[in-house]
Amino acid sequence: MQAPVFVALDFDVQEQPLEDGVRLLPARATEAARLPALNGADLDDLTGRLLAARLPVLVVDFSGRDPGTVAQLVALADALGLAVVDRGNRLNFPNTHQLNVSHTSGTLLSDADLVLALEVQDLVGALGSFLTLTDQGAPANGADIVTVGFNELLTSKWAADYQQFVPVTRAVAADTADSVAALRTVVEDPAGPFAAPAFTERREQRIKALTDLHTEARADWARQAEEAKGRDGIHVSAAVDEIHRAVRDEEWILTNTGSLTIDGWVKKLWPLERPGSYLGLNGGGGLGYGLGASIGAALAHQSDDTLCVDLQADGDFLYTPSALWTLAAYDVPLLVIVMNNRLYLNSTQHAERIAGNRDRDIDRAHIATSFYDRPVDFVTLAQSFGVHTLPRVERVDAVAPTVREAVAHIKEHGKPVLVEILME
Repeated sequence: MQAPVFVALDFDVQEQPLEDGVRLLPARATEAARLPALNGADLDDLTGRLLAARLPVLVVDFSGRDPGTVAQLVALADALGLAVVDRGNRLNFPNTHQLNVSHTSGTLLSDADLVLALEVQDLVGALGSFLTLTDQGAPANGADIVTVGFNELLTSKWAADYQQFVPVTRAVAADTADSVAALRTVVEDPAGPFAAPAFTERREQRIKALTDLHTEARADWARQAEEAKGRDGIHVSAAVDEIHRAVRDEEWILTNTGSLTIDGWVKKLWPLERPGSYLGLNGGGGLGYGLGASIGAALAHQSDDTLCVDLQADGDFLYTPSALWTLAAYDVPLLVIVMNNRLYLNSTQHAERIAGNRDRDIDRAHIATSFYDRPVDFVTLAQSFGVHTLPRVERVDAVAPTVREAVAHIKEHGKPVLVEILME
């Protein structure tokens, strides 16, 4: 595996002169430690639970860090008839697959009796998205929870790393890819217990129910986006759908999805199927992530024909506008689409909740969290750094044509383009 490495040295160490005779460690000394695959009693226990479960749910979050796990997980889910809930910090599982029921509503998943969580950071949040939990964070229906990954080995003690403690049935520190491969060996054995008619009949019934749920949900999301196009302002679902319509024939990568609201609609409307085509959320919720991360991704693809798309939230943008200089100075071929609702939306929503709890006027929640009175002109801002721009988009029927024009400019000149969309 090849990945970036960050090394931090104290200033004093950096300034020390390099002494003669310094010897480097041999290359083998830098080989990373590896976790073992699920095996022995842990493997036997999990396969037994999967065999007995009426409605097992696979929850994934960071397993897509290794792109090779995506196809493996698809094969495992198909073989077992697993409901899949993708928390989406990476592209872990194709969102168009019939067993992917992430973001769906209804009561089907509330009957889950087994949850297999692979590299899930916020387990209580994941479970709470489809199960009723007790005050201790455990499923109220008594569902078993098995976790596999390396979260247990984190050295940090920050709550943001661990989130709320959840009592689980079994926690296993193991390599995800190798563990999935070990599970497949057992599950796909033509002479094994998973080939028995009693299991295969139950599996096919699950697959039918999950497929119906998946199909109905995606049709409903598409309908909502179409209806939103008839509104006076540009709703985020309409914008996301029209942007995809403009780039769908390109080899695109979503480098950033700006906010949970934008990200949610992306996952409902865009086909996220190719490993590496979606780079995930920011992880820490820090403002200013989007432009920097997107520039890094676009630099990596500067020499190929991949279209890198940054669906950029306006509030996040305002924390790192100097990144525009880097875009222009190094001709980074990035399409920056500023989704401008003239709000720090998360802060506004928080202020609304607090005002509601205190019986105060929620109509004042936008004070100090919005730019209604003095809006930011992102087009002019980008131009001041030498980044090519197009006229601000203020009608939904102008979204796709403007984005197509921006893509054509990037393909012709290999330089960045910024498009600002004024959202409702």
